Amino acid sequence: MKYPLSIVEEGDGTITVTCPDFDEIRATAHTFEQALARVELAVADIIAERLQAFADIPVPKKANGPCVIVPLALDIKVQLLWTVKQAGLTRADLARLTGWPRTKVDRLFYPHHQAKLAHFEDAFAALNKTVILRLESVPQFRPQATEELLPTPSLQQSKS
Repeated sequence: MKYPLSIVEEGDGTITVTCPDFDEIRATAHTFEQALARVELAVADIIAERLQAFADIPVPKKANGPCVIVPLALDIKVQLLWTVKQAGLTRADLARLTGWPRTKVDRLFYPHHQAKLAHFEDAFAALNKTVILRLESVPQFRPQATEELLPTPSLQQSKS
């Protein structure tokens, strides 16, 4: 999943990068790479906060240029959130459908919990869905992704 970016070179030589899907994101830096890194962290943090709160996360607009690529560990959690919400269900409903305790279902949405892929497959199967993985080439304008793009652990502890 990738979110498009808007890039503006300011009069003072700095670069401002925003993510139109998240109004609250704006990063200014002396280089595009610095601004992009800040926006990537901000997107991951906002997604993490919204996952924990089981709040809405926007579907990305089509990205033809620079974009933020959401880490796979967060992407699958967002896909599950969208699927559950689109079906008009809650986490408690998903627990009933899977036969799992509510805490096991909740962990699927915790940004730092490394749930097994088999658990996601089972959760999607309970919703009559399956996951299809697709590979794409990394765009030239995007620096290499790192684990630093995952949201900070303090979010999980502070949003319990």
